[in-house]
Amino acid sequence: MTHCFRLDLDINHEMAAVLDEITQEDGIPRHEIIRRAVAYYRILRDQKKHSKKVILADENGDNQKELLLI
Repeated sequence: MTHCFRLDLDINHEMAAVLDEITQEDGIPRHEIIRRAVAYYRILRDQKKHSKKVILADENGDNQKELLLI
């Protein structure tokens, strides 16, 4: 069984606005956005162990963007 716990998170007004924008545009609750952000961070952190960059691309491999991990 998975145990859950409550998290009290303080963020500035700018980050709150970004969170609200994503919530409205994507129809995803705040808690789910934060869960996904933690999951993505974990992937990036693990990738950093092997390489200093990550390439993002659309389904066709076009519009590539490179993330440099520090």
